[in-house]
Amino acid sequence: MFTRTGAYLAEQRRAKHLTPQQLAAAIGYKNLAKGGNKIVALERDGIAAEGLLDKIINALGLDQQQIQELLTEDRRRFEDEWQRWASEPVEPKLRFRPFAGF
Repeated sequence: MFTRTGAYLAEQRRAKHLTPQQLAAAIGYKNLAKGGNKIVALERDGIAAEGLLDKIINALGLDQQQIQELLTEDRRRFEDEWQRWASEPVEPKLRFRPFAGF
């Protein structure tokens, strides 16, 4: 799922000419591939490990308030999409599958 927060973080990382692995090194990951994958997952899906977002905000020198606004907007969009999906009527179907008994 695309998130505005993730897109903003990726944009800011690229503006500083950092790869995900370089950013992972800057925030203290020893395993750069694993750290880079977590950063990419945050940018792509909005999924972050505990404390990762705060470390990225500090490493990139980003405004905490702006990130909070983006997170709030992403959450509101997610909830609206979920409500729209949950409100769609579902046509009930009965399926009969006979099987042999003993």
